Amino acid sequence: MATTGEMNGTLLGVYIGANKFGATRSSSISFTQNTDDATSADSGGWEEHILTSRNCTINFEGLFAYDHTLGAVDLIDEIIARTQVSFEFSTQVSGDVEYTGTGTITNVTIDSPAEAIVTYSGTILVDGAPVKATVGT
Repeated sequence: MATTGEMNGTLLGVYIGANKFGATRSSSISFTQNTDDATSADSGGWEEHILTSRNCTINFEGLFAYDHTLGAVDLIDEIIARTQVSFEFSTQVSGDVEYTGTGTITNVTIDSPAEAIVTYSGTILVDGAPVKATVGT
């Protein structure tokens, strides 16, 4: 049954294949409509814009561990191999909306501050249009 009402962020996650990114503390998907300036002398002093390309990115941040099923080390391997990944941004709850597609992991950062928890973060740049689907259909 689809999730109803406001939900806890731990329900949503980023997956590659069947594996959810390990120990994420946050993840986001961003859709952008780019524009180009079309302002002219005929614009009456107001900016005008035309719609151009669109893009989508997925950002993630989590706790680092070498033994995650899917973690920073695996994501860095994808960058080194120059491979695209198939992703899901999903709750994996039947009836919920999910976004799927392919993309390129454009960066992974491992941050290790003194006397603090080690974290990792990164970005997936989606290639083409992401697919909106319903989980379980």
